[in-house]
Amino acid sequence: PYLAGEIAASYIIGLQSQGVMASIKHFAANNQEYARHSVSSDIDERTLHEIYFPAFEKAVKKAEVATVMTSYNLLNSVHASESKYLNYDVLRDMWGFKGLVMSDWNSSYSPLNVATWGVDIEMPSPICMTPDLLVDFVKNGMLTEEALDRKCQHIIQTIFAFNFDKRPQIDRSIPENNPYSDSVALEISRGAVVMLKNEDNFLPVRKGDFFVCGPNADKIVTGGGSGFVTPLITSTVAQAMTTIDKKVKATVISNKEKDKIEGMFADKSLTVRGVSVEIFSNVNLEGEPVSRYVADKIYLSGKPSEAHEDVIAECLSSRHRFYFKPSDDVSYLLKVNGNDGCRLFINGDQIASEWGRDSWQSLIKEYDFKAGTLYEVVVEHYNRGGTNGLELIFDSTELVNEEEARQIKEADCVVVCLGHDNTTEKENLDRTFELPKGQVEYLYDVLALNKNVVVVLNGGGGIDMASWLPDVKAVLMAWYPGQQGGTAVSEIITGKVSPSGKLPISIEERLEDNPCYANYYENVPRMRVPEINPYSRNEYREGIFMGYRGYEKNGVKPLFPFGFGLSYTSFGYSDLQIVRDGREFVVSFNVKNTGKVAGAEVTQVYVTDDECSVVRPEKELKGFDKVYLKPGESKRVQVRLDDEAFRFYSLESHDFVVESGTFTVSVASSSADIRLKSTITY
Repeated sequence: PYLAGEIAASYIIGLQSQGVMASIKHFAANNQEYARHSVSSDIDERTLHEIYFPAFEKAVKKAEVATVMTSYNLLNSVHASESKYLNYDVLRDMWGFKGLVMSDWNSSYSPLNVATWGVDIEMPSPICMTPDLLVDFVKNGMLTEEALDRKCQHIIQTIFAFNFDKRPQIDRSIPENNPYSDSVALEISRGAVVMLKNEDNFLPVRKGDFFVCGPNADKIVTGGGSGFVTPLITSTVAQAMTTIDKKVKATVISNKEKDKIEGMFADKSLTVRGVSVEIFSNVNLEGEPVSRYVADKIYLSGKPSEAHEDVIAECLSSRHRFYFKPSDDVSYLLKVNGNDGCRLFINGDQIASEWGRDSWQSLIKEYDFKAGTLYEVVVEHYNRGGTNGLELIFDSTELVNEEEARQIKEADCVVVCLGHDNTTEKENLDRTFELPKGQVEYLYDVLALNKNVVVVLNGGGGIDMASWLPDVKAVLMAWYPGQQGGTAVSEIITGKVSPSGKLPISIEERLEDNPCYANYYENVPRMRVPEINPYSRNEYREGIFMGYRGYEKNGVKPLFPFGFGLSYTSFGYSDLQIVRDGREFVVSFNVKNTGKVAGAEVTQVYVTDDECSVVRPEKELKGFDKVYLKPGESKRVQVRLDDEAFRFYSLESHDFVVESGTFTVSVASSSADIRLKSTITY
């Protein structure tokens, strides 16, 4: 919570200093995408205020954020977009928020509740707060004009605060393709990559023969839905490794995925090339199709609104059919991606299906096609809401050909790029902890040819790596590293930059180790069957003990602890001093680069309440700073601790309190690597 709040506030302050409104989302407790329109996050008051509110509170109080976006889910049985507790009691009365509140796209549900206690602006267009409905509510005495005036005031005063009534919102003096922006993107990527393993200091490899491969090697990886963007300038790992240095010779296996193959015909007689498509105006493939046509591949795309998965007016279903008669035996990894339901048939047999589950799907099935056999391939799909999307991808099951295998064997370093992308990690979908299907097998095939393997991982969170981690030389967690991510990764692999990122999460060895594991999905019985009561309930039984707080309470060691990250150099800590300054404490200490290359260290300050009237975590992050040091250089780091560092939320007073007594202040390189300690009395 502290880390999220500090980063959010700093980002918002920078953004809004340029005259651009920021919107912090999703308020609140949007921690799973499963049943996101109908799941209630049931969270106790203390956990809300200590874990899930602080980032929003800091955005309001410290950064004066302009807008807040509500979430799809319910909080304690009330939809966020119509919650008096969230939108007025906490946001405005407790924190003093003056800006406007907007709904997420189509996340308003009950017109009177939204109009009375809900959002100021309903996005992307009015469903609950239409003019006719609002007029009727006022005429019938169900809604006061004052309630509408209040919403108008929030909108108008936010517009005035940013002078949008006096100036255009677009600054055309800034070039769209901005070299400065590109350089900032590169610098951020350099600092964000986390090195998780570096066996026997295998990295950096400054020269030699490299082989770059894997499904994410030669593409710009981003999240899906709102996380998907198309940059003007891009750099993949494959592209960057081939140009990084004259001492580096890099060979690349490009992604073998394709969306059409030779020999796809729309008719059984194999005379019309392509795919026959039928579109139905319902989700059940019923009645006569409203459209029939021949396409060159299986692909549907509905235009999203404002980068969101906008709900379309029609509910559609479609059937796509092609015939295939291979001249040779061939195997494909067939991948069907679509929103919502999808199923795949070959010669009448259902090969894979996710039918009846409304969210983005990714079906993956390996299939062997025999020479001379005629195959009928059918993909059926329906779209109940959200972006109308469907695609069929053909991926080769052959890892490498003979020449590529030889090059892998002879390489000094093999860079294998794995992980998720916009098809497997997106809004309206909870991705798997495991790598996408086939990737672990792919990695082991490479390891059978060469043991000098560096794995580059993409993803927005933890990934299961315990089974293969001992077999690889190094692992870089690259997240979704932006338009210059490939360059940053290549610079780190070849030693032009020392890695300096630290984990903002813990990564568990097994999914079952996660403190929240038992409380995901729907863990509270419904009062009635789903047909009568459609709402799911998700009780946060772990309370405040999530993340490293939970691991330390449960005595479970994660695979990688919060705050962890390796470097090409080393750092020494010394001379801890803590001095009181009014109601604050100034924590200062020396950090020295004790290695042979320049690098950066993220110093972390944790606070432990030695004796408290309520149960508290073993320690909590309450300060951090990133310091850049040349070899042998030393700097004094200073972190200030105010009341926030010592307080907890009291259920008796319904507010934060600080109890007098002793507190242990720990200076650390990670949550599991404490370097210095001292005790203070508050």
